[in-house]
Amino acid sequence: MKQVAMIGAVLVIATWSFAQSNSKPTTQSQPPAQSTAPAATTSPKRPPQAKTQPEYEAYKTAVALTDAAAAEKAADDFAAKFPDSELRVMLYKSTMRLYQRAGNSDKIIEMGRKGLALDGEDPELLVTVASELAEKTHDTDLDKDQRLDEAMKMAQKALQTVDTDISIPPNTPQEQVDAYKGQLRSFAYSIIGTLEFKKRQLHGRRDGPAKVGGRVSFAARSGGGAQAGNLARSSGQISGSAQGSESRGGTDTGQHQRG
Repeated sequence: MKQVAMIGAVLVIATWSFAQSNSKPTTQSQPPAQSTAPAATTSPKRPPQAKTQPEYEAYKTAVALTDAAAAEKAADDFAAKFPDSELRVMLYKSTMRLYQRAGNSDKIIEMGRKGLALDGEDPELLVTVASELAEKTHDTDLDKDQRLDEAMKMAQKALQTVDTDISIPPNTPQEQVDAYKGQLRSFAYSIIGTLEFKKRQLHGRRDGPAKVGGRVSFAARSGGGAQAGNLARSSGQISGSAQGSESRGGTDTGQHQRG
């Protein structure tokens, strides 16, 4: 759960800033986003936008909620009222973050899956759901192999879509975009390392990753921490208050035979 909360801290401001700057209704006289936002050319994904003013107003009301259950209901109601809205995924992302704060694992996954049903390429959703599945799968779960395999596929897919499926707010400095993507990659690699180690544990293998000081060491866990910290200090537009990557590779609990 700690890693999921950290991911949420890094990504939540990106969702909020995007919602403030890119979700207003489009007009016929409004030029294409790529012609006024050079920084956005690094990603071909066009930011979602409201089609009408009522849609935009309903979105603003729903995204402002701070109670997770109320936000979930508002997101579902919004999706029912505006079934073609591009902003539905943003509301499910926002609700997922609220459930992260509440520590509700099942709801984190549920909201993440709803978001992925609308945008299956979104690296933020992929990383968050994969991390939760990795943390909450135990050797007593009957579907443990299925859950771990799903988490692995999500983390690997996030690495493939991080350069193509992020909506960049207009006029965002390229160094912030690069740092944000770097942090997402760091999370994805960390999850993959955790999953590989957990699979070895679940299948009774003792030849796991190298251990340092009694803890599993994954080099990927240290990647991106400084970038995220600098990104958070320089601007709140892309990243939130990142606290650096947290190494949680797992403690070696195997008992060594004597003699």
